Amino acid sequence: MSHLIDQIKKGAKNFAAYVKKIIDDFFKWLEDLFKSGKADEVFDDKNLFWKKISDDIISKIPKIELHQISNDLDELYSAASTANRELKNATKEFAKKTNGKAGFRNGLKSRERALEKIDSDYFGDASRLVDIAGSKVVYETVDDLYIALNKFNKEYKILKIKDRIQQPLNGYRDILMNIEMKNGHIVEFRLHLKEMDEVAEGIGHKLYEERRNLEAIYTRRELTIQEQITINKLKKQEKILYDEVWNKIKNK
Repeated sequence: MSHLIDQIKKGAKNFAAYVKKIIDDFFKWLEDLFKSGKADEVFDDKNLFWKKISDDIISKIPKIELHQISNDLDELYSAASTANRELKNATKEFAKKTNGKAGFRNGLKSRERALEKIDSDYFGDASRLVDIAGSKVVYETVDDLYIALNKFNKEYKILKIKDRIQQPLNGYRDILMNIEMKNGHIVEFRLHLKEMDEVAEGIGHKLYEERRNLEAIYTRRELTIQEQITINKLKKQEKILYDEVWNKIKNK
């Protein structure tokens, strides 16, 4: 009986290795195809394959609310500082491997913004703040970005992902993920598109700041009708702006 069980285990292990090889070979073929620039000749709609990559990843991630190991803001910032050093090195390394450009914030998220987010979004629970430390890698094309996403999923355990290319935020498109550093602190890691970033750091940021300042008022009082109209107008302007950029990027 034990011999039979050993044979079954061996067979299952060999089958799992075979399946893994098929999947790896498929994504290698897909990566080479996109790099060759001939993907359009094979697929009528590349977006279906971009979506397939992220859908496969998303389907395997438990839908749970993320929490840090502490809800004390001082402890969180201390842990974030340590985690940020590891994150910077990992981001530089990953960018180099995937032909992207590493990008970093000017330090950690400001305490003012953190407190605002804790009050407005997390009902006072600081442990839900999982983006004190963050970084990004920027890519020239959508193909490059999704190839990188597939590689990232193989190298890191993704705790949460938002594919905002498939589901844009007021027209803005990127991929936002959370991963855990060695000290247990959760950080934010993004995959961005170069032309989308250029707009977001210019007029897009001005529109966002104006809208965010108005939305923050809602934590103190009800918005006036005029304020609501202004917010909707700003959202529409953002969407038009980013949709124009997306139409240029997606066919590269």
